[in-house]
Amino acid sequence: MRLPPLVGRHHHQRRLRAAAAPGSLLLLAGPAGSGKTRLVHTLTEDTDTTVLIGRCPPRTVPFPFAPLVEALRQAPVPAGLSPLCGALAPLLPEHTDHLPPHLPPATTPAADHHRTYRALAELLDALGPAVLVLEDTQWIDTATHDLLRYLTPACPRTCPWS
Repeated sequence: MRLPPLVGRHHHQRRLRAAAAPGSLLLLAGPAGSGKTRLVHTLTEDTDTTVLIGRCPPRTVPFPFAPLVEALRQAPVPAGLSPLCGALAPLLPEHTDHLPPHLPPATTPAADHHRTYRALAELLDALGPAVLVLEDTQWIDTATHDLLRYLTPACPRTCPWS
């Protein structure tokens, strides 16, 4: 679906495109209704950039990795993933035909979390250049928050946004 043109936001569009370089992590903040989602959608216009969007649901009992699961459900699973990515079968049951076989349970919950973090990192990397958008992060669950902290050191130190 082609959205109508975004008017009067060319400066913000240029800055967002510059900041959304492969391997970057950026935070786009603003009041509700200010056009953040629409601005992010401009990244997909006139380019082949893959944009994966997930929303953090406002839940009293968090669903671990909810925004990532929603975002990754939109993406095709690339071939050649390591056996580690079999750990993602419980999170992405609709992709089990394309994931490596499910792994046996880890020996501890911490080992299971680490395995899941590594598998998600591998899958995100295997998708190639893409923009992962997590919306409504004021409701982010602890597991997703911790995963982002795990992934952040791999991001470049420079940011063309400033």
